[in-house]
Amino acid sequence: MPKAVLVAAIGRGHALAKKFHQSGVELHSLMPFHNPGIASCSQSFEIGNINDPSVVAAFAEKVDPDYVFVAGDDPIAAGAADAVQEKGYPAIAPLKTCARLESDKVFARQFMKEYVPDGCPAFETFTDVEAAGQYIDAVPFDVVIKPAGLTGGKGVKVQGVQLRTKADAKAYVEESLRTYAGGVVVEEKLDGEEFSLHAFVDGHHFATMPLVQDHKTAYDGDTGPMTGGMGTYTCPDGRLPFVTDADYQKALGIVQRTIDGIREKTGQKFKGILYSQFMLTAKGPYLIEYNARFGDPEAMNLMPLMKTNFHDVCKAIIDEELEGFKVEFEPRASICKYVVPSGYPDRKDKFAYAFDEAKLGDVELYYSGIEKKPDGTLWTTGSRAFGLVSTDTTLQGAYNKVESVISGLDLQGFRYRKDIGSEAAIQRKIERMQRIRLGTAAVRKEQVARNP
Repeated sequence: MPKAVLVAAIGRGHALAKKFHQSGVELHSLMPFHNPGIASCSQSFEIGNINDPSVVAAFAEKVDPDYVFVAGDDPIAAGAADAVQEKGYPAIAPLKTCARLESDKVFARQFMKEYVPDGCPAFETFTDVEAAGQYIDAVPFDVVIKPAGLTGGKGVKVQGVQLRTKADAKAYVEESLRTYAGGVVVEEKLDGEEFSLHAFVDGHHFATMPLVQDHKTAYDGDTGPMTGGMGTYTCPDGRLPFVTDADYQKALGIVQRTIDGIREKTGQKFKGILYSQFMLTAKGPYLIEYNARFGDPEAMNLMPLMKTNFHDVCKAIIDEELEGFKVEFEPRASICKYVVPSGYPDRKDKFAYAFDEAKLGDVELYYSGIEKKPDGTLWTTGSRAFGLVSTDTTLQGAYNKVESVISGLDLQGFRYRKDIGSEAAIQRKIERMQRIRLGTAAVRKEQVARNP
């Protein structure tokens, strides 16, 4: 029986642990707190500092696995893959240098400008408040402010959304430079719909997964502060209804040029999961950011749909045999809805919660910000508590299924986004992209008419 170490914490980790277990892998997990979902799928587990590469390497030596799967952005950025490989264990995660695609947004944007310029919006990077302010005043577009380092999905702020004016944008630059190391990226705000493209990568080749759309803001109607992600959906055909074939092919090309480019630039092979976040605009997809691991919640959508043995995919990554390797997924829609403490993301509400799993039916539960205490009680950590995932032959069927389960739960002290995956919300996204595309086409037609 193959043996693996999983370094994980939240809902993404529970989804991966369950998939390893289903694939016949003897799993041993390292977690920062006792996640009951990950623990239930593991032959053994330990609680430790997963962001310390030496702790990860020591656990790997103790278990002596065939490989180590590092699931989270912080341990990857800290060099967990480097540490375990120095001990002689293959890692399903990129080395620290390659992981800068996610951990250093200044590096990532400069990399994109060099290797995928057609997927990169206008931007500049700054370490000086005054220079950044002059740029914000000079550009003819609204801006997005991104601190260079990892911020748990909550550091990016958008003018016109979280930042009302250019003055707010300049104030947030100053705050970011004071709070985070490495500078800030100030880039053009793009108008369109986001989508996530996940790929298994062996350093040269990649195998794709179904497209996913995440919902980052806290409240229905895409309003409120940024979060780590309130929920996601996929469609039965593995695409999204507003993404054309041309859009998809351009995104695939950007992924391949990224894999080749990072190998050329660093001399190292990116091996693991490359999750590319795109904004689909009137001019096609632009790359918002790279992630060097599975998304969360996205992993909870993708793992239940995956038909191919997960261990076989991990072996193909290690052995660099993904060329021609087909990873198959069920032709079903999936919806993940995060249930979060009412104060999330602004405050950390911690309280005991007794979960009645008998009410779930065939909706899957993934524990995330839930810690099992020594006395056996379950407590929220203050972050996103648990994900509920439904699948069906249609998106509407998946939506009805998960909403039916949620309506039967006692969610006092919690909230969730009802609109994620709803027919009305999807239709609004389709119509919005149609207006964006038609609007650009109309402008071009008018320009031609004026300048024949």
